[in-house]
Amino acid sequence: MKIISSIIKNFSLISTIQFILLFFTYKANSQIVIFYDSFDGGAQAGWTTGATGVNGGANNHNSWVVGVPKGGKGINITTNPVKKVGNPDPVTDYTTTNTINMVYGQGIQLDGTEEGVSSYYSNSNEWILTPAINCSNYMGVRLSFWRWANIQRTYDSSFVEISTDKIKWTKLAQNSSYTDLVWKQVSIDISIYANRKATVYIRWRTRSNATIANSGYNLDDVSVTGTDMTNVVWDGSSSTIWSTKANWNTNLVPDSGSNIVIPAGLTRFPNITSTISCRSVTIIPTATIKISSTGILNVRKDFLLSSSASSFGTLINLGKLNVLGKSKMERFLTANQWTLISSPVTGYNRSYLDLSCYYYNEPLSSTNIKKAWSSILISNTAYTLIPSMGYDVKSGNDNIISFTGTFNKGSYTSNLTYTNGPETANNEGWNLVGNPYPAYLNWNSTSINKNNINDAIYLWNSSTKTYSSYVDGIGINGGTQYIPPTAAFFVKGCIPGNASIIFSDAALVASATSTILKSTSPIENRINILVKSAAGSDESVIRFTDNVTTGFDANKDAIKFFGSNTEIAQIYTKASGGEDLGINSLPNINGNIDIPIYLSIQQAGNFKLKLDGIESISADYTVLLEDVRTGNSIDLRNTNVIDFNISNITNSSLFIIHITGNAGNITTKISTLSNSQTINNSPINIYTSKASLFITGANSKEFKVINTNGQIVFSGKSDEGRQGVELVAGAYIIQIDGITKKIILY
Repeated sequence: MKIISSIIKNFSLISTIQFILLFFTYKANSQIVIFYDSFDGGAQAGWTTGATGVNGGANNHNSWVVGVPKGGKGINITTNPVKKVGNPDPVTDYTTTNTINMVYGQGIQLDGTEEGVSSYYSNSNEWILTPAINCSNYMGVRLSFWRWANIQRTYDSSFVEISTDKIKWTKLAQNSSYTDLVWKQVSIDISIYANRKATVYIRWRTRSNATIANSGYNLDDVSVTGTDMTNVVWDGSSSTIWSTKANWNTNLVPDSGSNIVIPAGLTRFPNITSTISCRSVTIIPTATIKISSTGILNVRKDFLLSSSASSFGTLINLGKLNVLGKSKMERFLTANQWTLISSPVTGYNRSYLDLSCYYYNEPLSSTNIKKAWSSILISNTAYTLIPSMGYDVKSGNDNIISFTGTFNKGSYTSNLTYTNGPETANNEGWNLVGNPYPAYLNWNSTSINKNNINDAIYLWNSSTKTYSSYVDGIGINGGTQYIPPTAAFFVKGCIPGNASIIFSDAALVASATSTILKSTSPIENRINILVKSAAGSDESVIRFTDNVTTGFDANKDAIKFFGSNTEIAQIYTKASGGEDLGINSLPNINGNIDIPIYLSIQQAGNFKLKLDGIESISADYTVLLEDVRTGNSIDLRNTNVIDFNISNITNSSLFIIHITGNAGNITTKISTLSNSQTINNSPINIYTSKASLFITGANSKEFKVINTNGQIVFSGKSDEGRQGVELVAGAYIIQIDGITKKIILY
């Protein structure tokens, strides 16, 4: 069990798999030896023997001794001379692995003619008593020993008894007479008397009459075993029910003296629906425990929600949790990185945080967003961290802080502001809010009441130095609807004035599989755009859906929240009103669309642009990516990754996505084309002749012919006459006067 204790203290130093292997090994060998004596070399200190007279006699002689048995028999003291009677004692002990052969027995010498030599005494009540045995940490306690006994039938008897005070004794076996000729093992369940008892005594006692004294009782290899309930590990083998013994590594239900450990890597975690008591609780990172509305958990010592560098142990408390010791939740901080945090407990003082700490003062951002951060000095001992409020902290080294107080539960209201001022609208109305609970918060839950705020959330990812954003099922840079415990996040007000968020623990979930946020959204009509360099990466998403506009939609779009790392290129698009967007929801495609892609690049270098999800756009549409600087375009259905170099600082549109065509009028077979089309009220005719493509009647319009590799194979200006282009058979894109057509030349 010292191993288990060490694991609890140092869980971050071993893997989840190692932990599970260790505790399942413990389950297979859960019986621990509490007390053992083989009598080899004599009895342990503390054994005592004694006797009292019976049948009105004064015979208080005691025949119990430690030694090597000689095989002597009992005697009949009523005959003259005394006769040998009954079966003999053993001549060796049971422990055959050594040659010492010592036992604790009654009259163990060779045949004698007097009582007590090779027999017990007549008219005597003889006993032998173990030392005090401490079973306070154990349950499922059992007594085992080896017996070779010969007790006169009918007239004499023997007993095995138990006591916790040496005053009140309880018989463990009925008075019995034995005629053993071999060693026999005896095993007795003494759990109802010995479980969790600090002092336990076992007594063997014989009672004899006045005539025959048999060779008596011999003991060897006495042991008391039990299951150590000091640290009991949940394994969820059967269900989520606490009171099912199969769910525990001990195969016993823990009690009020047990230190409970809930490990990671399981499919079932405990759900408390009744009144439960234990000594302490430790939840390993990614594990969880739930207290339902009917459940009560009483903890005599501490309750710890552990943290590692990547995950949390969590608690969903919908019932009652009573902790007599300390309630603590850990949060890992990476050295020299700012981290947005929130307190999951009530009563956590600023002075407990021995590191830099700031909060976001929204009204100050209305004049200059850089002035919004306000420091809370460590000397400000009057300041207690406010549940549902976010803070920004920085540690000089890798560090685990422990939020100590009362775990938050119930409803929490975060009052927000949007102060209008000379600052740009994109920089106003931001509020740093915190998850007030020791569990994950589902931002999509209808139990969260949001008033006058945009629906998007933004979490700072300290490892990538970018913001993870999420709105309406779409996430970028790892964004999802699940907000981890101890995490703070930004939201933005819709309009100047007051706003609020009312949190409810009905929105809590036990998802503990992500560190900050990660997207779980299904693929839909959307394009995921990634810009990457050696310094890092950033993401943006364009989604096509119902019930949105080309402007900013508060419940569907996410404002671009720019990170502070100037080495990382940041990518975004714009709403028709000019708002910078990280997630841009546009109406479903119905015709031609041009979407500029903006890049904020503060350091020159080599970059890679990758666009995924093109396959989710209907095959009826052509999707091209134009490099604004060169004018070149590529067909994104063939190539979705391009490399480019930036030599100057920029914050502009470097690329444009062109989506063109509509169902039923996309591909034209030139060999059968005979009709004319009208572009901007000018008739235009496209036809072939002798492997050449001709464009006429376009009133001097510039045009490009692009192959499927994105290469411009020809460009020029059409006139009132005709412009011929010699091409090989294949598919091409023609761009003319803002119109894009896909053709196949046979």
